[in-house]
Amino acid sequence: MQRVSLVLVLLLGSHTLGIFLAGPVWHHTKARTPNGDDLVWDSFWNVGNVTVGKKEQQRFSTSFDTAENIDGSSITWFNGYSGSGKSLGRSKNITYADGTWVHGPMYRDDIDFDGFIAKDVDFVATSPDSMSGPWGTNAGLIGMAYSTKSSKAPGFFERLIQQNSVAVPEFSVFNARYDSEQSQLMLGGRDSTKFTGDLVTTPVVQEGGWNIYVDGCSVNGTMLSEVMNQSSSIALVDTGTELLYVPTAVGDAIFAAIPNAQAGALSDDGGYKNYTYPCDTPPELMPNFLISSVPLTIVPEDFYLRVADDDDSRCLSTLMGSNAWTFGEVFMKSFYTIFTWGELTKGNNIGKAAAVNFATAVQQSA
Repeated sequence: MQRVSLVLVLLLGSHTLGIFLAGPVWHHTKARTPNGDDLVWDSFWNVGNVTVGKKEQQRFSTSFDTAENIDGSSITWFNGYSGSGKSLGRSKNITYADGTWVHGPMYRDDIDFDGFIAKDVDFVATSPDSMSGPWGTNAGLIGMAYSTKSSKAPGFFERLIQQNSVAVPEFSVFNARYDSEQSQLMLGGRDSTKFTGDLVTTPVVQEGGWNIYVDGCSVNGTMLSEVMNQSSSIALVDTGTELLYVPTAVGDAIFAAIPNAQAGALSDDGGYKNYTYPCDTPPELMPNFLISSVPLTIVPEDFYLRVADDDDSRCLSTLMGSNAWTFGEVFMKSFYTIFTWGELTKGNNIGKAAAVNFATAVQQSA
């Protein structure tokens, strides 16, 4: 997770569950109308209201994050949990790639999302003085990455799979480009009205997050082979990150291939670099990312972040230089994304046939 800025709608298992994030909706599987009490809109997040607890029920505004903890585990946490569930007698530090962290004792309890209950999920109970980042009171985060040997327990979605609560062991994300449309996160299936064309399927290659290989990158038909060969080719597909991050050397090469584009300075901590380009840059100069040897081209509207501060003829890109690949929310606006869990295997390793699937998203006009 680089920065939480979700726009999602959920469809859960044999239920369809809806949640709004800057214009999205979540459903339960039996085509019933989403309960308005479970929909929350915020200018930065799209979150779902979940209820935690068998004995004492508490409600939390919760995001769903496909990134892993820095140790490779998928961890759920709630800020302000009362401690009514089973104490596990230990604490946990959760640290994300951007340096934000939470800390607290671990508990085991039920998580109810619009009547869809995952039983006996382990999570961290944190408090305002034991966390960093933009988290509010009664906020939470549900880890949607794989549980691994380091976490020793199934996470929220894996628990739903074990309970046979989802028809298919997959969940899907549609991020709406404009506020006039609802975003959607579907648990237990995919919405064929939200994408068009063939699916591009690529295997998950690393435990923890939804990590995939990037086979290459090109601009205007020119492959950036040399710089790709010098950089890591593993990308995290992350619902908890707003932008698109590439290794800085790859970012530099992409914008060197776009006429009159410019690289900005590294951030103060040396972790990020931004880029500007002429706002009238044609679509054919948008970068292509090769996934399973298929070029996926980000849409110009999703490549654009805002007009540059010092020149309204130049635009700031959503693509940032970093130390690693992360396909965040803007990528999932261009491409409907299906996270296929695959067949569960002994030892909480990557499921057999675990994969991420991309298809061109069907977006409404502005």
